[in-house]
Amino acid sequence: MFQMHVVVTQPPTSNDLGRISCRPLGLEPIQFRWTPSVETDATGSEASAVPPGRYRVRAVDANDEVAEVVVDVEAQRDCVAVVREYRVTHASTGTSRDGRVEAIGTGLDAPGLTFHWSNGVETTQPVLSDVPCGRYVVTCTSPDGTHACVHETSAAVVSVRA
Repeated sequence: MFQMHVVVTQPPTSNDLGRISCRPLGLEPIQFRWTPSVETDATGSEASAVPPGRYRVRAVDANDEVAEVVVDVEAQRDCVAVVREYRVTHASTGTSRDGRVEAIGTGLDAPGLTFHWSNGVETTQPVLSDVPCGRYVVTCTSPDGTHACVHETSAAVVSVRA
């Protein structure tokens, strides 16, 4: 039995499609069989528009060696929150801890979100207070622990007030 490496790109939202890319390490030519059947590239090793589901990929090389994998393409839960920008209150001095960062966007007031800041602090509101100068980014999770937000902006930078 020869080996086959597989990369699965999960769809970013439940309305998108995934991708499965197979890289067999066998003697060419290699024949592929996908179950259920999907449209692939000319070699049969890649499927780029795969709906959610379980797929079995069987590859047979020129020596009749077989590699078989089962992969899941999972519909991702749509993110409930989008961070569009950060509102920053700069620190009073280079060593003080009186800076503040607030994430601004849509859905950030959804019930039960936990905000995970890049400095290791968790909050229940999209606000990080009493911070020194530095760069800050937030992610958030829903009550069931799944990722719940996306970014459309760069990190917040807290510097010394002018």
